[in-house]
Amino acid sequence: MGRRQELEKRQTLLSRFGRLIAVESRLDALLTIIAEEVRNILDADRCSVFLVDAYKGELWTKVALGMEEKILRMPLGQGVAGFVAKTGSAANIREAYRDTRFTQELDRITGYQTRTVLAVPLKGRDSQVLGVFEVLNKSRGSFTEEDEGLLRILATMAASFIENASLYDDLRRSHLETIYRMALVAEFRDQKDTGKHLRRM
Repeated sequence: MGRRQELEKRQTLLSRFGRLIAVESRLDALLTIIAEEVRNILDADRCSVFLVDAYKGELWTKVALGMEEKILRMPLGQGVAGFVAKTGSAANIREAYRDTRFTQELDRITGYQTRTVLAVPLKGRDSQVLGVFEVLNKSRGSFTEEDEGLLRILATMAASFIENASLYDDLRRSHLETIYRMALVAEFRDQKDTGKHLRRM
């Protein structure tokens, strides 16, 4: 594929990325779409989207493509993603096992072999780090400076949608908690019909 064709292909993929993330407001679904599209655009084997939990001082993700669906957590500063989240700097690693920032523990548990890693921070409107895009094992060779620039663009595009989806999730959770508390109060006051009806709702 020629240089011009490669640029046209990436432009098409960027447009598709923008369209897909613009219509999804649920955080879990949005993160899954982002991870799939980033992996495809960068021609990589895996992509994970980590988010910062400032209260607990850690990173977490439910979206680590290629793994079973479960929440992964790690302290800020640990591993490549932790380093990127803590420093706000990108990391482009050509030989994972020779880099001190890389943690081999997950590879040992899963049997996966990480070779190359590219990770960039996701920054919110206030320039605070919201999370990290971490892409593993480019299909041919190592990640380039162009790949890093492209991943930064994708991170910038995705950050505001992730912020909005997080706020939406928080509001929805708060709304459900309010309804549940109202149901408990109603049940306490009226042990018969109203309380049972609200609890079923």
